[in-house]
Amino acid sequence: MLSLVFQSFLLCFLLCSHTHANQPIIFQLTADVYSEPIPIDAFTDDWVYPYLKQGEAAFAQGKMELIQTYQQQTYRIFWQYDYWLKFTPDAAKLYYQYANDDIPEQKKYYDLGIRAVHLDMVGFRWDNQYLLRPNWSMTYGVSLLKAAHTIDGRFSGGALGQSANNFKDYAQRIHASLDYWYDQPALHEEELAWLPDVTDGLGFSTYVSISGQLSDQLKVQVQVDDIYGEIHWKDLARTQYHLNYDVDGRPLYQITGQLSQSRKIQRIPTSGLWKFEYQPWLTHPLQATVGCQHNLSANLCQLGVSYPWAGYRIGALLEPTSSAVGVSIDGGWFELKYLADHLNTNQAHRMGMSLVAHYLW
Repeated sequence: MLSLVFQSFLLCFLLCSHTHANQPIIFQLTADVYSEPIPIDAFTDDWVYPYLKQGEAAFAQGKMELIQTYQQQTYRIFWQYDYWLKFTPDAAKLYYQYANDDIPEQKKYYDLGIRAVHLDMVGFRWDNQYLLRPNWSMTYGVSLLKAAHTIDGRFSGGALGQSANNFKDYAQRIHASLDYWYDQPALHEEELAWLPDVTDGLGFSTYVSISGQLSDQLKVQVQVDDIYGEIHWKDLARTQYHLNYDVDGRPLYQITGQLSQSRKIQRIPTSGLWKFEYQPWLTHPLQATVGCQHNLSANLCQLGVSYPWAGYRIGALLEPTSSAVGVSIDGGWFELKYLADHLNTNQAHRMGMSLVAHYLW
């Protein structure tokens, strides 16, 4: 069903492209990954790593688009992948200690909290640009979406430890609640013979961007993605459980909960960015930029400087929050950016790249 919808979106895009065949088609690919407590490679694998940093956020985002613009209108077909995680430092620390067979601190109370949202979608978006005043414009867009995969939920609770020689005997008291929606089980619910058949979700989202010039030397852009968006699911699966455990209690533990399926209207988390471009001297091509991107997990800001050289505009990037550095190349018909906080990708906490290519057919 998803492939049929994607084919429909592609047909809409090709019809728009054929109507404006003298306009270039733009291919755009972006990917951003960030993990505060441990490197990305360990975070997505088994959490085994020599040390743990303080942190409470991780995310992975990817988007691939085909774009065509004609006058004030833009059409695009896209695939989008988002995975946002927000957790308490204690939750990251306890899981890290479990994965690395490290006995936690005695008599320590762990505040446990995790917020997770995952969406895997394809869509078609139409944008229209409005001139607000000279050198200022607003772009408003509406997307039609088809979601194939999702996870949306929370885990909360606390744990108090005791003196122990192994992790299994460490817990003295635990209270925890789990409530999450999904199309495919993520916590081994299939071992309980729970194999829900979930229909793909349909939805929409809106987008707005304002850009303009504050002076001859200073430009600004503010962009909000999914300012309001929903995915409607007919039969999304849900897991709800509550656990109370006390080593001195009788019974030792109590577990209540259920597995179910029902209709769900899922809100798409809002994300966005703002950026300033500054040219210190009008007679000199040096440019400086500062901007921040915001999502459910983290806020990351970047500083950049660029200068034309040999027909290209070459730039350097710095992201202070993650200590990542990078480069950018703009060749007119293509743009490339890459940044990371470590040359060895197995040890990187932050990686990002984008590629834009223009093709006239």
